[in-house]
This record gives sequence, structure tokens and C-alpha cells, in this order.
Amino acid sequence: MSRTGLRLITSLPSQFEILRCMRHPVFAELWRNHWRIPLKFAADDYLVQELTIGERKTCFLHHYDWLAKSFPEKMLRKIMMDRVTLFEIFEGGERYEITLHFSHSSEKEGELTLDLHVQGNDLYVISFTVVPGAIVKSSEPDVLLVTRVQGLRGEYRAIQQATKALRDVAPPALLMAALQGFADGLGIREVVGISAVRQSAYSEQYKEVFFRSYDEFFVDAGLTAAEDHLYRSPIPIPEKPIQDVKRGHKLRTKEKRALKREIIDGVRGFFDQSLQDYGNYPRHEQTIPVTAQPEA
Repeated sequence: MSRTGLRLITSLPSQFEILRCMRHPVFAELWRNHWRIPLKFAADDYLVQELTIGERKTCFLHHYDWLAKSFPEKMLRKIMMDRVTLFEIFEGGERYEITLHFSHSSEKEGELTLDLHVQGNDLYVISFTVVPGAIVKSSEPDVLLVTRVQGLRGEYRAIQQATKALRDVAPPALLMAALQGFADGLGIREVVGISAVRQSAYSEQYKEVFFRSYDEFFVDAGLTAAEDHLYRSPIPIPEKPIQDVKRGHKLRTKEKRALKREIIDGVRGFFDQSLQDYGNYPRHEQTIPVTAQPEA
């Protein structure tokens, strides 16, 4: 028997909580298409390394409870079963879209995914989960835990072209701006990123690539290194004072920041308007217990 199977047997109370969560009509529909959903919390590599099975279960339940409480059912179905375009940029004859959807292709590295989408292809993704602050030693009730930052295989040239077209703002920085807009629009006030060594797919063979993709990226994005190989920031993420930017780079920095602020404001505005538009549709209210269990 696999380690995951053994854990499921020894944590049946947790499994019953997960199954109750899946009774929500949208999640039940998602479960029919992704049968492993109620099981994945038991895997060692779910979300981030070094969490206990109890903590992983708590993160799973908290996230889905938060989704059920935060979105009207019709809007939630669109996010989970399809994808939602949060922001569009028309530049250089191309239409760049920032979209939000359930993490279909890499469902253990974060429950939701933001991606930069062009010509029918995803170029770059950031995946995240809404977790209880206590999991990452925060006093906030809800925290965005970012656990995947990755360019898609075979899209290196397209990523370079997108960066050049979009004021030299790299795709992951655009997606972090969208993540801030998501947080602003939904009342979340802290973001936490993980160090490379805690990423679920981390490999010593590619440690330099992982380090650049996670540790260096989060520092450049304005997050601060914390204990337990985490990076954290309040939302909005503070920016370096413009007077501290090197001479000769200030104009370029202002242009980059202007684009990121457009995205933050645009995504926040999307949720403000969409929640009003969907307001006539009743939400499926449910409360899921999310207290951590002392499971090994």
C-alpha cells in the first residue's frame, strides 16, 4: 500500500470533512471531472514541503470554504470549470490576457492559477491557495500562499517577446500585480511566497533555476525573507522609494510601476464589478471546520 493510501486510512475523520466540503454543487461538479481532489491533501508534495497532513488538510478546507463564502455560485462555477479573464493588454498587435482558473494541470502546486495568456497559449503561471494565517505564522485570517511560479515549457521566445512588448515588465511581475488586485478586491491583506527548497517539485539538480524562480523573484517583487524558508509582505506590497532608484533608471521604473498599477486597479475593479453583477445570484453558503488536527 502507498504512503498516501496509508495516510488516508489513518486519517478517516479528515477524509469525511473533505467529502462534506465536496457536497457544494460547484465542487461536486469539479470532483466528477477531477476525481483525485478529495485525496490530494494526503500527498507529501501537496502545496509545500514540510507541512503535516493535518496542516495540509486545514489548508485545503480553508481554501474551499473561503471560495464558497467569497463568490456567488455562478461566478465560482466560471472560475473553477472554465477560466475568467481579469485584465487585457493590447500591445504590439497582440492581445495579452491575465486569466484566473482552477489549477487543472498542476493541482498539487496551488489550488488557483493566474496565467499570462496570448494567442491561445499560456506563457507564465503563478499558482496560489488561500490559507489560514496560522499556517504561515501570520495573524491575518486569510493569506495568499504562492507555491508555483513558472514559465511554460517551449514558450521561452514568446516570454521574451511579451516582456519586451510590455514595458520590460516580466510576466511573473505582471501576475504578481494581478495577484495584488485579486487580494485587494477580496479583502486579503497578506501574501506569502515559498523558498525554492520548499517547492513541492524542488530538485537539487536544478537548484539554481529554482532559486531564481522563487527566492530571487520574491525579493525582487518586494517580499521580505522570513523564518521557515518563507517570504512575506502586506498587501499592497511596498515599493522602493523612487529616490532610491539609480539615476538613469527612474523613468523606466515609473513606466513599469504605472503598468503594474493599471493591472492592480483593473483586477480589483473586475472583482468589484463582477461581484455586483453576480449579486442577484444566491451564494451557496456553507461552513467547513478548519481547525488544524495534530496529525503527523
